[in-house]
Amino acid sequence: MDVKTEKFEDSYYSVLLQCKFQQKKWQEIPQIYSKIKNPSFEDTYAVSACYYENGDYKKVSPVTGVLYASALARSGDYKAAEAVFAKTELLPSEKAEYAKVLFACGKYEEAYQQAQQSNDVNKEYISGLCQINLKNWELAKNHFGNYIKQLSGKKGFINLVFFYKGYSEYCLEEYKNAYASFVRFGSEADSSQIVYTRKGYEYAAKSALQTGDFKNAAVQAENVIKNSTNQEEKQSAVLFCAEIFSDYENYDRALSILLPYTLDKSDFAVQALFAAAKVYEKQGNIVSADNS
Repeated sequence: MDVKTEKFEDSYYSVLLQCKFQQKKWQEIPQIYSKIKNPSFEDTYAVSACYYENGDYKKVSPVTGVLYASALARSGDYKAAEAVFAKTELLPSEKAEYAKVLFACGKYEEAYQQAQQSNDVNKEYISGLCQINLKNWELAKNHFGNYIKQLSGKKGFINLVFFYKGYSEYCLEEYKNAYASFVRFGSEADSSQIVYTRKGYEYAAKSALQTGDFKNAAVQAENVIKNSTNQEEKQSAVLFCAEIFSDYENYDRALSILLPYTLDKSDFAVQALFAAAKVYEKQGNIVSADNS
């Protein structure tokens, strides 16, 4: 094949490759790319984007810069990704990805600066996470609040923002606001978020206790039991819930929670019996307390 023919074919396949790239027909791209003898940067970028979209991150070419850095991050190699990002001139649309990598490396202040310079729709959420880790609760709360104002109800909204906003408010001792945020998160969370759901209800109960709202504290404590994923969590939640009902002077409800766990010979049965005895004692039922 002469040089002119080779250049013509490369040009033809390159144009075809770019068409498939624009159409996002990822499955067709590698085969077309393999026919190009001397691929250009645009050709390499197109096939690398294909590999990236298909989750084959190790095949993404290092010459693609930000795309390569993102592939490294998706592969879990955050340190290498950070090095690539650091030596690349980034557009505002690319700074959020860099911020996520810096965040994963524990560089929260630097991550915050990059997030603030980005034009990504999630910049306020990322910024809030950075400030949570820096323990700047007021700033974190404000960023999460801005995120909610800007994106609530829109596609892609991250409802976990209510959990983190609640945590910021809890650390600021704004317990009524924290309670509302945690309960809002719990009402919208799905099954994949159960770890956060349980913790959110626990903080909601503690927030209510801080304001003397025993009734709502008890309601949320029962939600902690419902969302416990193992025996250890459930047992801890049972004791927590029973104690709240006891303090609220709803002794019958406290006992109804504890007594089913006193019937076997497990270690927890002993704890449940001891907790039940304390409830009977508060109730003034000394005979039952002694029998427990």
